Amino acid sequence: MTVILRKLTKKTILGYGKYRELTVQSVFNIGRKEYIKWSYYNLSNITFADDILDELEIIEKNRIEKPGKNADKWDNYQEFLSNSNSTSDLEKKIRKKSYIKREKAKNSGRFARDKIYYSKGSMASRNQGKY
Repeated sequence: MTVILRKLTKKTILGYGKYRELTVQSVFNIGRKEYIKWSYYNLSNITFADDILDELEIIEKNRIEKPGKNADKWDNYQEFLSNSNSTSDLEKKIRKKSYIKREKAKNSGRFARDKIYYSKGSMASRNQGKY
């Protein structure tokens, strides 16, 4: 049995969960770093590039062997957050649903255009600006 391990970068579309249409960078922009951390610790076939893990402040000591998951480390992180919970006004503004909707709309058309097959003549007219 082979195990498929996805290593996500900032430009990768998540493809799972609540933000399946968003890229990793978009999830960072809306202030949902906790969701990315939850994904890292609780999904066995998902990992992230080292620069993302550094930005999430997951040090080498707290990184886990992939494929695999360790929900205990996530629980420890949640306890740490509950002791020091503070959010700025900027983070609250970034989390607006309108931003999420715009990002989903922007990324949803990306794949629909790729699946359309044009004839040679149609492509020639598009290149000449006649279409």
